[in-house]
Amino acid sequence: MDIFEKLRNSVAQQQQQAELPDELAEQIGRIIAEPQRYQQQTALLHRLQQQVKDYDAYGDCGCFAGGCSLGEVQRTLHQLQAGTQD
Repeated sequence: MDIFEKLRNSVAQQQQQAELPDELAEQIGRIIAEPQRYQQQTALLHRLQQQVKDYDAYGDCGCFAGGCSLGEVQRTLHQLQAGTQD
């Protein structure tokens, strides 16, 4: 299973279990749909897949926040779309 398949599976799972926003899933879907454009950014793709897998709708709430927040996923998406590896 390649990173795009793993990412697709993580998105589907988190939409069902962790309230991953549809808009975010659509943005990730556009990346999955263009593997040739993004395949060289493997580190960011793996980071995004792990963040989606660990997504928590309340990840940035409270002092003991766990999981990955919406903001973290959005930052990684922005880096992928901009072609940066920051």
